[in-house]
Formats: sequence, structure tokens, C-alpha cells
Amino acid sequence: MVLFTLTTIRMSFAGAAAFLALIPTGSTAMHDTFTFGETDSVNHVYGPEAWDQVQCEDVATCPGWPTNWENLNKFIPYDTSPNMCRDCSEQTGGECAFHQQSPIDLDRNITARRECKDRHRMNYEPGNCRFGRMNFEILPHVLRAYQPDYCQVIPTIDYSMGFPDDWILEFTDIAVPSHHTIEGHRFSAEVIMSHVYSARKINKLIGNVAVLLEAGTEDNHYDFLELYIKRFHQEARKTKTSCMSRRLSTSSSTKGLQDVRTDEAMVADDNDESDAEPNRDLTELEDDREMAYIREMDYVNKPPFYTGYFHPYMWYADVGTEYYFRYNGSLPEPPCFEGVHWRVMQKPIVVAPSQIAALHKLIARRMDPVTCEYENAGKPRPEDPSVVDVNRPLQTMRNAHQLVYCECVDWKSPKLSDRALCKLSDAARGVSDRTWPSPAPSISPSQVPTSSSPPSEQPSDESSSPRSEHP
Repeated sequence: MVLFTLTTIRMSFAGAAAFLALIPTGSTAMHDTFTFGETDSVNHVYGPEAWDQVQCEDVATCPGWPTNWENLNKFIPYDTSPNMCRDCSEQTGGECAFHQQSPIDLDRNITARRECKDRHRMNYEPGNCRFGRMNFEILPHVLRAYQPDYCQVIPTIDYSMGFPDDWILEFTDIAVPSHHTIEGHRFSAEVIMSHVYSARKINKLIGNVAVLLEAGTEDNHYDFLELYIKRFHQEARKTKTSCMSRRLSTSSSTKGLQDVRTDEAMVADDNDESDAEPNRDLTELEDDREMAYIREMDYVNKPPFYTGYFHPYMWYADVGTEYYFRYNGSLPEPPCFEGVHWRVMQKPIVVAPSQIAALHKLIARRMDPVTCEYENAGKPRPEDPSVVDVNRPLQTMRNAHQLVYCECVDWKSPKLSDRALCKLSDAARGVSDRTWPSPAPSISPSQVPTSSSPPSEQPSDESSSPRSEHP
């Protein structure tokens, strides 16, 4: 199996036979994969500048396209879609003259070029899903929490203008650091709530609502984020203990031993230093380090875990603003499917630095549940290679992104921080003067016009505007 990254720390198994015994039959096929680091074309591992080369013969099994959107909405033709990735991080001509690749830098001065036209905040239905029924997964490129397969009331969100139906929440991703930047500033992490549009209409649309996280002080410990961290730690522990047990079981069977120890026995033995041998091999030392890490997770994540009803849009509720940047972009991973409707909140949630460190550690120390090797798609930081970044480089912003900034003049927000912001002048708010009249008063979501035609973003009429952005 091809590794997801060039920065892979391999476990030392008790011989090649033990290693091969852990790999399922038929997993030797060469697959294209991607990384946020450097390209290794020999092993079919492609960095951001070469993501356009990542091919996928079967979206159900290939690791290069990690999200099978057809499983989430049968009307999204993911299986038959081409790889739409283009490296437009520097290029503005050629194929990058007109593109919607994400992420981009978000600038409030876009108000001088384009009007928001949204007339109310995003309104959500939190549903009544149970936290304990969510499926948490540590992927090589992101931390992901899937919504439960069944909820009596499903979580949805309502976009303003042009979308008469609700968007259905499918999963929540956490990337470290943030994909997007605001006026050049990159944040510590980014929470992305991914949706599909309309349960009853044949619409091939994906909608992402992003909330940025910024490390503050330990006094900024964010309890809702901690719920997710604990569950991710729980998943990491399951994988690590399973791999340790399998490795030991295979090693024992090759020696003709019949007593295969369980995970609990391994932890108990590791705690008991009375029979420790003075000269232990590398495998045993790695076992000790893994058990120490597992004990650390056990201490931090003492049961019982919260499993009851929860509010999946708490990120949005807690961010302290209703205002956001809106644009048409792409998935931030291969195949970089374009036409994704992004909403990125204009201010972050401040969290504890230890929580950001925990997110980094979960990615950096990710163990593949099949190969039992450390594998991640991150790019090691030069100053600290043990920390990896899983964010795509910024792409050049083009007219096709239709970026707008929705703020005070578009609707009145009841949030205190927004009310304080809206008392400031345009210059103090960081926005450019507008030349169009102020929009009509806000209207309720029930008054938003509907249309029988497929919904789409409401673009500005830039053909008559002298301020249009040109490629």
C-alpha cells in the first residue's frame, strides 16, 4: 500500500513475515495518494503542485480521493467527475485565468467591487442527533466527524438568497492550521461543516460553512472542541491498542506461543517494571512509547464520554458573529471538485493552545488501522518536524470566485460584538466605501423568493460595473 505522506514513521515489526501477515490480501495494488508536503512520483504520492495527477479508478477504495460524495448525495456525480485540481497558488494566466480553486485569502475590501446581496444570517436547525452515534475518523489529511446515520430531526442550515431549500449537514472536518486566511493572517485551525443541498431535489451542490479557531491562552479552553478532541483520542486509542495486540499476536504465533495477550494485559504488563529486561530491542522500546501515549490518552479522556443529544452548529452559535465571507470555491483536497458554496465566518473562536496542540498531535501521530504504520498527509514544520500542517496553499483569487463580504449594511445582527462593530465607520471596520445604495431592510427566511429553476449564487451584475475584477 502506498503511504499517504513522505513523512512516515514506520513501526518495527518482528520480521518481514510479521509485517506481511498484517496486510490484507489484495492490498498490494499501487494507488495514487496526496500529501501537503513534497511530491514522490515514484511512489505515486503527489504534493499540492501535482494534485492534478492524482487518479482514482474506484472512489469506494482509492485513498487519493478520500471523500466519496456519491455516498452522501447520489446526485453528485463523484465517480464520473474528472480531477479538477489545478495549482493556482502563483499562476494567474492560462488554466488559472478562470478557476474556483480553494482556499483563498479573504479581504474585507472586496466590498468596493461586489455587493453581498444576502439579506439575513444563516439560520440552522440543530436536529436531535446523539453525539455517541457519530462516527469519528482520523484521516491522513483531516480530523472528521460524520453525522449519525439516523436522527429523528436532521441538522440543516439555510443560506440566504437563491436557495429555497435547506442544506443537510453530513460531516464536520477540523484542519490544522486553517486553509483560509483573512487579509494575510492564518489561523490556528479551521472547522468546516460540510453539507449537501436539498434532500428532495436533484441538485449537485456542496456547501461548506467554516469557523476559524485561534489559539489564545489556557483560560480560553473551549468545552465544545474538547468533546471532539476526546472522541478523536478515543478513536486513536482503539487503533493503537488493536495494532499493538495484532503485532504481539503475530509475533507470538511465529514463536509457537499460544497465549495471545489482550490490550488490557499489554497495558498492565507495561505498567509492571519488575521483570523489565535490561537490554530491550527497538520493537519493545516502541511498544513502551505507544503504551505511554495510550496511558496519556486514558488519563485525559476518562470515561464516561458524553453521548447524549448535541448541537452540531455550536461552532456557528459560539463564534460571536453572524457576518461572513461568501464565495464559490472547491474542495480543499483531490479531486478539488469546483462549485462548492463557501461561507467563512469573519472572526474566530479563541481556544486554548493546548487544544490546538492536541489536534496537531492527533494528525501527526495518526496510525493507519490497516498497515499499523504512522501515516499522515501533513507537511512537517521546519522548526519542529514532529508538527505537521494539513492545509492547502492559498490559491489566487479570481473573478470566478465571486467573493463577497456580508456585514453590517446587509442585515442587523443582535450579537453584541456585531452591534459594537457596526457602530464603527467603514474605515474602522476595514471595508471600502460602497457606491451602490444601501440594501433593502432584512427579510425573514420565509419571505425569501423561491424559484423553480436550479438554485445558484446571486452574482453581481459586473458587466456594467467599472470596478469588476479582471483576470
